Amino acid sequence: MDNINKEIDSYIRELKNKVKQIHDLHEIKELIDKYEVLKINNKCDNKCQAFTSNGKQCSRKKKGFGKLCGIHEVSIENKDKSNQIERINIQGIFYYIDKIGNVYSPKDMIEGKEIKIGTVKNM
Repeated sequence: MDNINKEIDSYIRELKNKVKQIHDLHEIKELIDKYEVLKINNKCDNKCQAFTSNGKQCSRKKKGFGKLCGIHEVSIENKDKSNQIERINIQGIFYYIDKIGNVYSPKDMIEGKEIKIGTVKNM
């Protein structure tokens, strides 16, 4: 809803600024007649807010009033239950390793992305 309000606000400000620059009433009427109709693009608000392994936003629709699609919602629930990630210091470098032995990039983890960069053989 905030995106829609921002879009409307921006549209009205732009129109007001153009009207303020014109001093002739006839030109103002012409501007209003020819001014483009406001079109609100609400597609972005319906998208899942998760990111796929290639770093792009998921293209599926959100499930209900949540922030994620059904697939990502389930995968997060499963990760919370079974795949807890620990921060481990290996020779002065902190790595993020889960119970299964998957290793995740520290930079990606800080950015909120779980991108697997390798595995640990002996856990």
